[in-house]
Amino acid sequence: MDKKTLMIIGAVAIVAAVAVVAAAMVMGGGSGGDEKTVYSADVRVSDNGTYLEFKGEGATYQDILRDALGDDVVISNNGNVQSYKGKANQGDNSWVVYRWKAPETWQNANNKDLTDGMTLALEYAKRETSSTGAVTYSKPDLKIEYEAYFFIQIPALDEIRSSPLKAVQENAKKLDSWLQKSGVDDLTIKEGFWIKGKGANACEALANAVHDYMFSSYDLELITDPSWDFRVYKLDGEEGYYQYGIRTGSFGWFNVFLGWDDTDVGGQRWTYWSQYTYNPNAKTLDDTRQWNYNQNTFGNYDMDKYPYYAVILQTTTDSEEGVAVDIPTPSDIPESLRH
Repeated sequence: MDKKTLMIIGAVAIVAAVAVVAAAMVMGGGSGGDEKTVYSADVRVSDNGTYLEFKGEGATYQDILRDALGDDVVISNNGNVQSYKGKANQGDNSWVVYRWKAPETWQNANNKDLTDGMTLALEYAKRETSSTGAVTYSKPDLKIEYEAYFFIQIPALDEIRSSPLKAVQENAKKLDSWLQKSGVDDLTIKEGFWIKGKGANACEALANAVHDYMFSSYDLELITDPSWDFRVYKLDGEEGYYQYGIRTGSFGWFNVFLGWDDTDVGGQRWTYWSQYTYNPNAKTLDDTRQWNYNQNTFGNYDMDKYPYYAVILQTTTDSEEGVAVDIPTPSDIPESLRH
């Protein structure tokens, strides 16, 4: 075979390889596999005061609506919904597509911010104009809840109990009181354990998980007040086992969890509940390197993307973002919790 023939064969092979890669990127969302071009979603549609439920898939929210609703939905060339079941945009009412996001809010759907398992709502929304001229549309009267998994751990429980610092001793006493109520033994809490909860945001899901798996024999009481900037989950009228901030910027800031609040232990070191999320773009659920120290407050994490959390009582300096901990991966979640 001469050199010219070899060059032709080589060129054909390169073109074929490029075509295969391009096809893979279209189907899989890129060579890195972190982005998807097809997303699945639950779709809710307001229909005469009730919400109908559908499922759909697509590369855009428009494609998802077409897949879920078929010929019942008409979408114009600009991407907006023109009508549903023959009911068209008219006067102050228009069909608006929303996506549920943490913390517990509906936001306008955006094709640059889609993820698997999300919830979309098609709402025949009423247009309202404020005194300043700002135009808004009514949002769905619907609350969506998701399941999430939490790894809870206090690896330095013995050191905390033996600390000579008064502030640590006081918190340790309250912590032990909650642990005794829960029935969780020392070995289990030091090694850590998984629990599962459901809620409209990660805070609600954690509160639900802690109650169901640790305090199920106690009556749960939720205290909220518009004049407060926090929410409290209590048991049988006793002091709350979980209290967190509800302001927009600090939604989910831990004020108290299982009796412990942030404690200054000197030397610019603090003992507090540090929090981690598992990388939603990880290619596997069995890679410990995919745990990331939270850069946002707990309740502001989008549960569509972040279903796995770790909450660990540990001590770090002001400049440290958590410390090296051996957090089990989501692949270690007991099968009994998966159902």
